[in-house]
Amino acid sequence: MRSKDFKEAFSLGAIFGSTFSAFCAIPLYHSLKVYNHGAIAFLLIAIGVILPYGAFYGLFSLAAKFWFHNKKFILAAALWVIIDYLKEILPLFIPYGFLADTLAMTPFIQLADISGVYGVTFIILYINILLTNFIITKRRQPLITAVIIMIISTLYGIYMGDYYRNIENRAPHIKAFIVQGNTDSVERWNELTSFARYQKYINLSQRGADTDLLLWPETVLNSSDRVNFDIMERASSLLKSNALFVTGGVRRNSQDENFNSIFLLKARELKFIYDKKILFPYSETPLFGFTAGAFYNSPDRFVKGKTPSSSAIDGIVYAFSICFENLYPSEIRQRMKFSDILITVANDSWFGETEEPYMQVYSTISRAVENRRSIIRAANTGISLCVAPSGDILTQSELNQEATLSAALPLIKNKGLFSRTGNIIIILFSLIIIADLIKREFLKTT
Repeated sequence: MRSKDFKEAFSLGAIFGSTFSAFCAIPLYHSLKVYNHGAIAFLLIAIGVILPYGAFYGLFSLAAKFWFHNKKFILAAALWVIIDYLKEILPLFIPYGFLADTLAMTPFIQLADISGVYGVTFIILYINILLTNFIITKRRQPLITAVIIMIISTLYGIYMGDYYRNIENRAPHIKAFIVQGNTDSVERWNELTSFARYQKYINLSQRGADTDLLLWPETVLNSSDRVNFDIMERASSLLKSNALFVTGGVRRNSQDENFNSIFLLKARELKFIYDKKILFPYSETPLFGFTAGAFYNSPDRFVKGKTPSSSAIDGIVYAFSICFENLYPSEIRQRMKFSDILITVANDSWFGETEEPYMQVYSTISRAVENRRSIIRAANTGISLCVAPSGDILTQSELNQEATLSAALPLIKNKGLFSRTGNIIIILFSLIIIADLIKREFLKTT
C-alpha cells in the first residue's frame, strides 16, 4: 500500500509470492530428495513453483496498489481469490496454502458451505485489508466494518456448527476402522520386507473385526496382482459378511500399465476399483518429459485413471480420492455431489516431518464442511483421521506412529450452497473485476 511506484509494488509482491511458495514447496522438495534427486528437485521447484508464484503475486501487488489508491479493497481481495483458483485449474500447479485452511479449526470455516474455501479466503483477506487501512489512515470506518464482519462470521460459524452436530446425532452412522502401519518409504517399496508388512496390517486389522468398513492407506499392496488379491481376501475374511474392506494398492493391466488404485471388497469379493486421476508431477507422471524413475520396486510412472470416482454399495454411495487429490475443492465437490461419504488414502512418508501432513488435515476439514459429508482418511505414517460434516474431528492419529483408529461416521443428506452451485463466487469476482476494467477504459475515452 505504501510502495512508491508500480515497479516497487511488483517487486514486493514477487518477493512475497516467491517466499510463500518456497515455504509451501518444502514438502515437495523433501519428497523428491528421497530419490536422491536434490539438485533436480530444487531446479524443478524453482522453475515450476517459485518463479510462477512470484510472477502471480507480483501482478497481484500491481493491481492491488491501484485499487488501494482508489479505495477499491474488495477488488484486491477478489483478485487474490482468483489467483488461488488458478492454482487449482492450471497444469503443474498444486492448490497448496489456502488461507481458509489456516482457520479450519475455527468457526470461520463453516462459511465454506456457502462459498467453498475461496469465499472464506476472501473474508480473511478483506478483514486484513480493512485493518491495514485502519492502521495506516487512522480512520475508524474500516475498523468498524472489519469488526462487524468478524462478529457475523463467528456467529454464523457457531450456529452452523451446532446445527450440523444436531443433525449428525440423529443420522445413521457407519462404523469405520483405520489401520496406520507406519512404514517408511524404503520399507514400503522393498520387496524383501513386503510379506512382513502385509502381516503387520493383517494383525492390526483383527482389532476391528466388528467394523462396517476397514481401511488401509495408499499403495500398501504393491506386489503382483495375484499376491495383492490374496492379501485382500485375507483382510476381508476377518470382517462380517456385510462389511467392506478398502485398501490402496498398485494395479497393473494387460498392457503392463501401472495405476495407483483403491480396491473395495465385500465378503472377499472385489466390488470396485478406483484409479487415481490427478497424478503427482515428476514422481508419478512425466514432467517436461522427465520422471523421478523407480524407487526400489515402485513403478517409474503411473497412468491416469479413467474409472468412476464413486460407487454405491448397499444403498450408500462412496466417493474416493488418493493423496493430494483431496486438495482440489472443485474436483472433490464433483465426486461428492451425489455421494454419502468420502474415503481418501494417502502415503505421506515421502514428506517426512514437514508441514504437509498437517496441511492435509486442515484441507480434509475444509472438504467435509464444503460438502457437508463425512470423510475418512488413512495415511501410512499419518495423519489419519475421521471428520464429520460439521467439521469436527472424530478421531485422529499422531504422525509417524503405528496406530489403529475407530469412529462412527454420520451419513447425512443435507447440502450447503457450495455443494449445490459450485464456484459461483469465482464467476462473480471475475465479472466484478472485468466490469471495473471496462469502466476504467470507458472513463479514459470520455
